[in-house]
Amino acid sequence: MADPVSEGSIFIDPFLLTLTLICTIILILGNLYFLAHYSHHADGGFGSSSAVKFVLMLAFVIAECQILMLPMDVINYREGTNIDMFVFW
Repeated sequence: MADPVSEGSIFIDPFLLTLTLICTIILILGNLYFLAHYSHHADGGFGSSSAVKFVLMLAFVIAECQILMLPMDVINYREGTNIDMFVFW
C-alpha cells in the first residue's frame, strides 16, 4: 500500500494553516496595542519614530513566534504535512 503523503505531493493541513495565520494576526494586533498603550506621552503621539516602532513590532512577533513553533513542529510531524520546519528553526 502506498504512503498517502509521498515525496512529490504537497499537503498542508488547512486547520494548521488557518491556526497559524490567526495566531500571527492576533500577535500583531496585540503587539500594536501594547506598543500604543505603553508609548510615552512625550513621544508626540503614536506616529512618531515609525521605523523604531516597526523594528520593535518585528522583534516582538519573532520572539513570540519562537514559542509557538514547537507545538507547530509537533503537529506538523504527527499529521505528516509537508511544511519544512527546518527552514523556520
